[in-house]
Amino acid sequence: MAIPITIETRNESFKSVDKKSRQKIILNALGNSRLTARQIAYKLGYKDLNYVVKPRLTELLQEGTIITKDKEFDPITNRNVAVYQLNETSSSQIPSKRKTLEDIESIKQKYSIKTLWS
Repeated sequence: MAIPITIETRNESFKSVDKKSRQKIILNALGNSRLTARQIAYKLGYKDLNYVVKPRLTELLQEGTIITKDKEFDPITNRNVAVYQLNETSSSQIPSKRKTLEDIESIKQKYSIKTLWS
């Protein structure tokens, strides 16, 4: 049985994403703060937190690099959402700001990602 085109294209897109670079960008934005996914996305200038931020947060959670410590009310969704912070045992994984800014620009150009100021 053939794989539906939507699943095929989704898998192709997933494989083409530079996950580690995006994870570094998110870790740098998070720093020593406690932020929600939306706050991280807005801090990085992204409009769409579902495409860029949330999948990488899930990966970082699974790796144990970040943890959820709290909940915070999100006025846009009218729901409580997770607050993320760096796992204290993983603090050495925060990349330099200069390298992260280069990664952000590279990813934006490569994938034509729109930012709040685009």
